[in-house]
Amino acid sequence: MFKGLIIKEVFKNHFYLKVTIDYSSKTHPKMKTYVVVLLLTLFTLPGFAQFQIGVKGGMNVNNIHQNYKERSMESDTRLLLAYHVGVIGDYSLSDAFSLQPALIYSRKGFSYDLKKELEGERALEGFDRTYFDYIEVPVHVAYKIQDFQIFAGPYISAGIGGSNKWDYSYKLADTKVTEKDDYKFKPFFKKVGDGDVDEDQGAFSGLDYGLNLGIGFRRGPFMVSTSYSNGFGNLTPNYEGNSGFRDDFKMRNRGGSLSFHYFFGE
Repeated sequence: MFKGLIIKEVFKNHFYLKVTIDYSSKTHPKMKTYVVVLLLTLFTLPGFAQFQIGVKGGMNVNNIHQNYKERSMESDTRLLLAYHVGVIGDYSLSDAFSLQPALIYSRKGFSYDLKKELEGERALEGFDRTYFDYIEVPVHVAYKIQDFQIFAGPYISAGIGGSNKWDYSYKLADTKVTEKDDYKFKPFFKKVGDGDVDEDQGAFSGLDYGLNLGIGFRRGPFMVSTSYSNGFGNLTPNYEGNSGFRDDFKMRNRGGSLSFHYFFGE
């Protein structure tokens, strides 16, 4: 029993209450407004002495939180390593507080825990990973204590794409069986109707939002930070003609990040 197929079918809109593997037969308008406002902010505030602009990049460690109506149908997932890169501003409100908006490309997602999902299969090797790509706008308030800072604030993200890739093998009797394929994800900011998604595509809800909380250490123009992100947006798409489906299979982003920053004009 590979419960991970349930997640795959949720995103591909071909859902079955019972899924078994037989090895023998084998961009949102509001988001555009937020981005424009942030860009105007980032490129006009540098005229003020108390504002600095910088670049950032680093590693994401992500997973999903599942909240299904039938909890037994939830899949076994693991952390996925990914990355982020973008620009960040730091506007000093006082000696202790600053406002830190940013514009980031961020990859999130999760991995299937194949050893748990395919329990009993021998010599299992490989991976099955799902990626969601976003343009993300976080706005943090930072409290500074000398070189250290604590920051928190909301974020909003617009999905721009994604994919599911798998490549794993196992032994069936004395035969090595390999499963390898991939397909793309298409973000939706409205209901998904017939014909909106190709057969070799998946769909996911393109709007995500949540809260970030983290700590950082800055010395001169350099800063390193780590943070936790708690997503509130439901990744399950809203299919036309099936209004209760999205509520029955809720999935949300969860994860942490390690970021490295460089601020200009220090």
